[in-house]
Amino acid sequence: MQWEIRLMFLVSVLLLTPRILLPQEPTRVFPTDRARGEGKIWLQWGESQRKGFVLGYVWGIDRGFHNGCSALAQSSSTPDSIDHSKGPDPLDNPLQHCMEKLPTFSKEGSYYVTRITKFYETYPQDQDLPLRQLFAQLEDSSNNKTLEQIHSWYHTS
Repeated sequence: MQWEIRLMFLVSVLLLTPRILLPQEPTRVFPTDRARGEGKIWLQWGESQRKGFVLGYVWGIDRGFHNGCSALAQSSSTPDSIDHSKGPDPLDNPLQHCMEKLPTFSKEGSYYVTRITKFYETYPQDQDLPLRQLFAQLEDSSNNKTLEQIHSWYHTS
């Protein structure tokens, strides 16, 4: 099981990095670091590959935040920088403050697989929207945007 998680994470990292050596068709540039055709790749995968990607992506976001926030807390925890005379302040705990910004994906993996697949099938012109951008729109704090709202957001951003 451990090697499967590592493989899923590696696949997600490789998918989200720009593919410079592959021939690329021209697409709308949004944002400037946009990879091309991730929706096409997604639609070529089978159900198990999609589920693996979603699990790896969500796990990678979680681990990345934990590691980044821990590093921040360690680098900013100097006894001289904290004034305890006014009582405890939540901002005195950089780890807690950072972790409050952790993106939340509380639904089952199959929910995200279905939504992503339906988005790329319904809006084939949006298949160059990177998965990380699509995931950001599916995150809990995005208030359950409809696929149409995501499509509109993409074309007005």
